[in-house]
Amino acid sequence: MSKRWFAAILLFSTAASAVDARVYAAERSSEFLIGGEYRIRYETLNGQFRVGGEGGDQAIALRGLLRAGWRRGRIEALAEGIDSRSYLTDAGSVLDTSVVDAADLLQAHLKVDLRAPGSDLPEQSLLVGRYTLDLGRRRLIARNGYRNTINAFTGGLYTVRTPNGRSAQIFAAAPVARFPADAVDILNNETQLDREAPAVLFGAHIRPWAHERMLLETYAIGIAEWDGARSPSRNRRLGTIGARYAAAPAAGTFDAELEAAIQSGLSRSSTRSDDTTDLDHLAWFTHAEIGYSMESRTDLRFVAQIDYASGDRDPADSRFDRFDPLFGARGFEFAPTGIYGPISRANLLSAGARLVAEPARHVFATLAYRAFALASSRDVWTTAGLVDPTGQSGRFIGHHGEIQLGWRIRENVRIDVNGSFLGAGRFRREAPNAPESETTRYFSIQTQLNL
Repeated sequence: MSKRWFAAILLFSTAASAVDARVYAAERSSEFLIGGEYRIRYETLNGQFRVGGEGGDQAIALRGLLRAGWRRGRIEALAEGIDSRSYLTDAGSVLDTSVVDAADLLQAHLKVDLRAPGSDLPEQSLLVGRYTLDLGRRRLIARNGYRNTINAFTGGLYTVRTPNGRSAQIFAAAPVARFPADAVDILNNETQLDREAPAVLFGAHIRPWAHERMLLETYAIGIAEWDGARSPSRNRRLGTIGARYAAAPAAGTFDAELEAAIQSGLSRSSTRSDDTTDLDHLAWFTHAEIGYSMESRTDLRFVAQIDYASGDRDPADSRFDRFDPLFGARGFEFAPTGIYGPISRANLLSAGARLVAEPARHVFATLAYRAFALASSRDVWTTAGLVDPTGQSGRFIGHHGEIQLGWRIRENVRIDVNGSFLGAGRFRREAPNAPESETTRYFSIQTQLNL
């Protein structure tokens, strides 16, 4: 699909679906739905923290989504297009396929309701095709929110849900690789069709217990991948098993969350074509938080959090101990992504606090602090590319502060502003090839229109 055709379709959908449009057949036995969203974000960064980075960076990130669906009886069909682009960037910008995916197909699938009409059985469905997926708290598999592009998978998804909140999702799919991958083509917002990566992602996510505010989830996720002509990989053959307990927030009470996972199998330390050594992989991560919601007009809530994701303890041995975050989201927990995104759920030790409030109607505010450190001083700070194999630069990355303000102008229009900074701890100052800047400042303003 050409860029002009995609833009024309997106413009038509905006005019046709200012309110989520539904068109019914005369006998009302089938239903057609069209909708989507359009988002524009300006972001700027001063004080690079990445290897080889100098000065600042800026971008205008645009993301348009167009969805069209059809439902008849127990069968549903859905197609969703995505157009993610970036402007005001140059050759020194931090651009990759997490920022740009111009004019492509995000979802295209059929979904069948397996429960017969009038049946007392739990709700069951089977989905086949290309789809996006949120699992649990979205730490390992997620449909990305803040990030300009979105993870997608091609395969099957079986879902069962009961009225009392129990559920199970079983899936097997190939992750979709976004193209182009060439830096110059990305900078120029070139259009190339995404395609399935040479890999299989499979597993199950089960919620065996749910009661009022509390729930328990367990999951098992496997991935097997191999090098493709245009998709170099770490040849991961990994299995991840984990569990999550959560008590949802409620006014005047404490809430809590605990999630932990262990990961084992084989992987390689890099995606280089000359790296053919399979390493024993054993890693883990955990997240814990406790919060309290006040009984107040502002819905004030305080949260204390701690996260650990293992790092590779000895780069010279035959093991690889760094946790692999798979296809999870991270912006909601650590820091905004986009051209910033300083932290991922790998080789990480972090503790912090978050204050959330609604100071006025349709106005949302968050104040957050985090201390970021490496779990292993000899492993890489994954998002910055900084590493000291000797471990003599210490572990502490720096203090992070963040302010978010959101304003819902109308039911389908929202403006968000974010200001963040990351100070320089010992590791950031002393690691080999560390940039000269000691403080990174990030600012963004975003408007989103839901159609």
